[in-house]
Amino acid sequence: MNVDRSGYFTSEQQKYLAQRQQGIGHERTLQILSEWNEALKQFQTAFDQGVNPTDTKLISPARQLSNHQHELLGEEVSINESFEQRKKKIIEDTAAIDPKESELTKCISTSMDAVDSQ
Repeated sequence: MNVDRSGYFTSEQQKYLAQRQQGIGHERTLQILSEWNEALKQFQTAFDQGVNPTDTKLISPARQLSNHQHELLGEEVSINESFEQRKKKIIEDTAAIDPKESELTKCISTSMDAVDSQ
């Protein structure tokens, strides 16, 4: 399974991520994507209910997303910085097109940051 990383990462970072993905393996990558989508559904439900991003209801899905992000990206600082910059850009870009989606993305990011800071 290949993920399009162009525009997100430098060519060196793309090579690193491709090797990392190969090391994780196809089956594990599929499992991560499935679990990621389930966590996003939990966020969507909580967001629709007006739950605060740092509410304890969101600790489990936030931790799951954060763990998966770290598993997929590794500890390479430049890659994680690029990923964080991309998240900020997505929030900015979607604000004009779909403000609700932008707010949901901010909610997820805030929840993940809260879990990471614990």
